[in-house]
Amino acid sequence: MVNGSILSIKVLFGDYADYYIGLVCVHYHLYKTDKDIGRYIKMHIDDGLQLIHNELEQKQGMSGTDFIINEIERGLAVL
Repeated sequence: MVNGSILSIKVLFGDYADYYIGLVCVHYHLYKTDKDIGRYIKMHIDDGLQLIHNELEQKQGMSGTDFIINEIERGLAVL
């Protein structure tokens, strides 16, 4: 939900909805037809946004773009 409106699966996941829903199901040990899958997806997105917010709060002065670039570089370094 953004500004009171509900986002469609297509807007959230594009052409990869089945993959993202599958990943959420694996993470939370759910089956794809679970009646609460929408709640788990919302909870997962909300938790992730909160983690990003908390991290940006600790790195005051860093732009969102710099944050994303740093995270991508950190992820690539692990590979």
